[in-house]
Amino acid sequence: MSGESPTNKEKERISKPAHAACTQVLAMLLGHETLQSPSLSTAARSALLDGTYANIDAVEPADLKAKLTRKTMGLDVVQKLLGSKPSRCRFKTCERFSKDVRLVFQNILLYQSYLKDHAPKVYDPTLFETSQLSPEPSSAAPSSHKPPSSTPTLSHRPSSSSSLSDEDKAKCHGIVQRIMKYKEMGVAMAAPFFNPVDVS
Repeated sequence: MSGESPTNKEKERISKPAHAACTQVLAMLLGHETLQSPSLSTAARSALLDGTYANIDAVEPADLKAKLTRKTMGLDVVQKLLGSKPSRCRFKTCERFSKDVRLVFQNILLYQSYLKDHAPKVYDPTLFETSQLSPEPSSAAPSSHKPPSSTPTLSHRPSSSSSLSDEDKAKCHGIVQRIMKYKEMGVAMAAPFFNPVDVS
């Protein structure tokens, strides 16, 4: 074989630009100030990173418990699925990546909503609010956002390059918008993590 044409496996892989964009978005999530905050509880950190929930066995509605445990998804899990390069990536498209990122925050919102009504002592308002839409609208053009005064360190996955091309930045913003356009219980997912979005 000449090797000039892509193999079937290569055709099924996520493209390099798409993988780079997903990696950048995930780096923003993992480096967000919420995860760096010392006030973030161990349970909240486990929910965000591992997709596991304390006292999940005590959840009474069987359908809710089943939904939360059917597919355990946290940001660290997403990172493992994304892999270090396209050939190791389990996501074939940006849409698949976006779907699993949304699932992280959908599950958190569902569980915290349950705790708020049934177990207020263990309800985490910070985690609940983190999973919701922040007061500022996020539909504005990316250029209108100003980066925060102190940019959090991307401790999990530093950027692989000093800057992204305009095309890659557009892909990043496209992924962010796909994640945020879906709503659960009337609110968008993970908006505080993307406000403001700075992929420069």
